[in-house]
Amino acid sequence: MPSRSDYRFDQGQDRQFHAIATALPDGTLKDSKYKHIQRLFRTFPLDFSTVARFIVSQLPEGQYLLTLDRTNWKFGQTHINILCLAIVQQGMAIPVLSILLDKTGNSNTDERIPLINRFIELFGVEKIDGYLAEENSSVRNLFAISLKMK
Repeated sequence: MPSRSDYRFDQGQDRQFHAIATALPDGTLKDSKYKHIQRLFRTFPLDFSTVARFIVSQLPEGQYLLTLDRTNWKFGQTHINILCLAIVQQGMAIPVLSILLDKTGNSNTDERIPLINRFIELFGVEKIDGYLAEENSSVRNLFAISLKMK
């Protein structure tokens, strides 16, 4: 079992934990609430499949229009490159599944297919109404290939 010193929370998590601690009802010191929140996240790892199921459960029933998008942030000298599969609802892309890419720049087919397949495993191919992608995009072909594979 890891020791307490093995757990490291980044500055973003630290700010979020403090915000949660501040929002919790009074009766306990803010520092105590903060430590409880830290212990909770150490004890119960976040299951992203459960998060995806929860997000989809909040959407209207039916089939979904999917899209893939990549975003790149820089935190100090660290590049954070995320590929996200989202459901399009009312002109807005709602992130459902994502992967962290270990590189800068665009994603490739080998990185995209598992994300689409993960959606199909969780929700079924019958939940996919279609996809949004740039014209002549390899992503359009990727959705078609992935759907045929299932």
